[in-house]
This record gives sequence, C-alpha cells and structure tokens, in this order.
Amino acid sequence: MVTAEYTLQGETLRGMMQLCVELQSVTGMAPDKITIEDGHIIAYDEQDAKKFLKGWMKEEEYIHIHVLFSENYIG
Repeated sequence: MVTAEYTLQGETLRGMMQLCVELQSVTGMAPDKITIEDGHIIAYDEQDAKKFLKGWMKEEEYIHIHVLFSENYIG
C-alpha cells in the first residue's frame, strides 16, 4: 500500500474534485478519501464527483452522502 497526500492551499472541494477526476482519467487511480478544511473526511466517488462538477449535485449534498468521519456529523 502506498499513500499520497495532496494539499491544495486556497482551493475548494471543487478544485480537489477536478484534480481527482483528471488524475483518475489519466492514471486510473483515485483517492480513497479526501479531508476537507472543516475536518470532514469524505469518500471519493467518481460518478458523484462528476455530478458535482457539472452542477447536478451541491457540495453539501456530496459531503452528506460521502462523509466517513466528522466530529460534528449527526447522521
């Protein structure tokens, strides 16, 4: 197992999703999880990431569906 971590200073979830979708299309590799600024840890899902990037899904909806861990999460 190899782990990679990317930090995109000043970027939003949209920027990270664009990076993940592009990397997956080029390399076939995708992240297992993404940690966002507010401390949520979310799963990456290619189909929902594409929906989010096309505006078919809101950021809050993506996070709610794919949250793996949050100190503030109330299911």
